Amino acid sequence: MLSLLADADAEERAIEAARGGAFDAFITSDYEAVWRALAALEANGRTFLEWGSGLGVVSLLAARRGFAAHGIELREDLVRRARALADRHGLEAEYACGSFFPDGFEPDVGLLDEDLVHGGEGADGYVELGVPLDEFDVVFGFPWPGEEELFVDLFRRAGGPHATLLLNLGRDGIRTITPGRG
Repeated sequence: MLSLLADADAEERAIEAARGGAFDAFITSDYEAVWRALAALEANGRTFLEWGSGLGVVSLLAARRGFAAHGIELREDLVRRARALADRHGLEAEYACGSFFPDGFEPDVGLLDEDLVHGGEGADGYVELGVPLDEFDVVFGFPWPGEEELFVDLFRRAGGPHATLLLNLGRDGIRTITPGRG
């Protein structure tokens, strides 16, 4: 795991150097907390999806835990880098370029804010993956401040009834929403 995280850190620094500064206000997940959360969920199913996967590190941690790992990311350059990272570490993960909001999904307008970052305009990432959202056992997301309930709304309305949602809430840790949707 350490070599994967070191390699991902080097990728982030390379992106920042190429851009001449910060990587889109990018904040990494608490990978140790995610690793522990995934360990607790291994019995909950075998398919994993990372929303807004960026470099795909969380999906690669899931792959290392034995999940069939997938990620959806809007930016094609990050999808390419995630695939290369997976190859370098001999991990199987499938990445799609597009939106993690499925075609036809209409978010609750009360949850939308013009400053929100995630989701975005793009092709339905599930089409490229060939797997609809409701077939994933574990879904992971790292919402920006103000987006948590939007992620929960998407999960509750479009995720499978058996699925578990993991949300990385920064300093507030990992929030787990289980099949009971609590």
